[in-house]
Amino acid sequence: MVKKWAEIGPQNASEELVFAAERFRVDVQTEIHVMMRKKHVSRHQLAYRLGCSTSWVTQIFSDDSDITLRTLGKIYHALGEECYVGAKPTLQQSPVFWGAMILTMAFTTFLLEMV
Repeated sequence: MVKKWAEIGPQNASEELVFAAERFRVDVQTEIHVMMRKKHVSRHQLAYRLGCSTSWVTQIFSDDSDITLRTLGKIYHALGEECYVGAKPTLQQSPVFWGAMILTMAFTTFLLEMV
């Protein structure tokens, strides 16, 4: 049986929190990985810069990693970057969303006037 898209996402407020935390974890891991690739820094080199083991750096990218903000700051510093944490606009705050809404309303008005 193929699941519908709505069945894949969070089903309640509690699950929404879990999904949000996991999405953030993956975003952070991805950003660290991209910075490492751009700077040609291996896990071994990052471990050396941080003064820790390569296996600890590998754990950062595991599914159950839960690094602290302090550790995140150290990783960014070791990669020659400054860590910035900010909020992305939600869909409703996005200019693209409102642009699409205005176009939809204008088109709907146009269609209603034709009837």
